[in-house]
Amino acid sequence: MQPLYPFACFECQVTFQRAARISSNDYSAWLSVSERNHVCPNCGHALAFMGRNFRSPNRQSNKQWRAVRYLWESGFRYVGSGSHGAPALPESLSAARQFVADHPDHVQKACPPQRWNESITPRYTTSVRSGAVNG
Repeated sequence: MQPLYPFACFECQVTFQRAARISSNDYSAWLSVSERNHVCPNCGHALAFMGRNFRSPNRQSNKQWRAVRYLWESGFRYVGSGSHGAPALPESLSAARQFVADHPDHVQKACPPQRWNESITPRYTTSVRSGAVNG
């Protein structure tokens, strides 16, 4: 059985556990990019791969969700062992903006910046509704 990772829908402000790899059973703490693309079963938008250590904010915590999205779009992922000694990722949007400016080489800046609604579609797409894989 493949390990599951958190994927977030910024539109619905929910998180789902999904497979991130095509065939590997390796559960890496440092995996920063998913080999799979999943869609939200609620709204149909693409789900954002968050990294193994992501803890979803409360669905009603709009401020925290804005910070999470800003960090994701800035290339930060919730990866690593948690014992890297670098500052923790912030939970408010204003703190996230300052954090991104102050920490361009942070250990959790694992990807280039990208817009969530413009994210690149990987080779394989798994439909949550049908379970079918397209590729």
